[in-house]
Amino acid sequence: MLLRLACYCYVVLSAILLAAAKPVVLDWDLMYTSAKPDGKNERRVIGVNGQWPPPVIYVDVGDTLTINANNKLDEPTSLHTHGFFQNGTNYYDGAVGATECGIPPNGSYTYRMNVTQSGTYWIHSHYQAQYVDGLRTPLISRPAAEHYKYDEEVVLMLEAWYNRNSHDINDQLLSTSEAIRLKSFLPTTLVNSRGGSNVNVTKLSFTPGKKYRLRLLNVSGTGMIRFGIENHMLDVIELDGVDSEIKTVPSIQLSAGQRASVLVTAKDNVDYNYAYHADIYTDMQAGVERAELPYTGVVEYAPNAPLIAPTVVGHNKINTTMTWDFFDDIDMVPIDKRPSPGVNKWLPLEVRTAIYDDRKEHMAFNNRTYSPPLVPSLITAHTTGYQGWFPDVYGYKTYPVILDHLEDVE
Repeated sequence: MLLRLACYCYVVLSAILLAAAKPVVLDWDLMYTSAKPDGKNERRVIGVNGQWPPPVIYVDVGDTLTINANNKLDEPTSLHTHGFFQNGTNYYDGAVGATECGIPPNGSYTYRMNVTQSGTYWIHSHYQAQYVDGLRTPLISRPAAEHYKYDEEVVLMLEAWYNRNSHDINDQLLSTSEAIRLKSFLPTTLVNSRGGSNVNVTKLSFTPGKKYRLRLLNVSGTGMIRFGIENHMLDVIELDGVDSEIKTVPSIQLSAGQRASVLVTAKDNVDYNYAYHADIYTDMQAGVERAELPYTGVVEYAPNAPLIAPTVVGHNKINTTMTWDFFDDIDMVPIDKRPSPGVNKWLPLEVRTAIYDDRKEHMAFNNRTYSPPLVPSLITAHTTGYQGWFPDVYGYKTYPVILDHLEDVE
């Protein structure tokens, strides 16, 4: 009787989950348009269906996400779902040279994936540095039940934006001329694709007593972004799609590609408005001037309330209530605790930037630079039989790491 009841409950639960799951189908024409996100400098960007920025995508766990991508550009493109494991569907991962050839101009490709993970993700081009031209958008995946309660959710896509196209930047950074390569250029901060001196376009509105979930994404090409709100603490509850036990911090920094969710409890009065910070730190390439680039937005409780904000002198902030302790994400404790796997293989990876024999500056693993293969590595692995175990078959200077299926690697 108990076994029959358990089976019945399982069937009912499965039927409910299947009924809740839905297909999410997006038809995207990837095409050029123009935008002036900082309010001053207009430039060509890559949008979707003639609009920029591309729309935010919302899905639920159990859904099937399908994107019919039509390339209207004059170069190849792709779509990578950043943070999705693509377990069993890695041919939809969008990494040109690794899992696909890229969608050629006037070509089409359908990405279809099962949504098995909840959390904060983003979709972007994975062809060269193309997403720096604006082909990126948040992807929010909602679970059947949240671990934490909150009143409202706000997506904050943070970005170090350049008023130059990605090819110009790439040509400068890979120039053989030191004078050209080291000529400084600086980005500007965008919040949800808006920025500049008009803080009204990046304003956050808080209601006293409410609890807000801020989904923070750093979609920059280079540069770390540091986020915090004057006189407010941040309860970190998610990091890169992993729900975690609460860690309370005054501020958080995100490297390029990272995402985090923080809970912020609003004040119980409307006496003041407060500045929030989204400061850029440029530190990855020599051509990008090492700098702290402060950005200050407004958390508004009342239109005419006085603003608590720091005084900015040059690139320095004074009279601030913020403390900028380094946020160590290695200390985060996941809610879904699992024992550490045994390690089958240990791989040393030393990251370095140097000038190589082509007189260009490259970033490299283990002092080896990477050249994209003529045939994507996934296709090579699936079509060469036993030869797929030999690194040379993947192409000159690809330097593949070949692993066994389900091997645990440190």
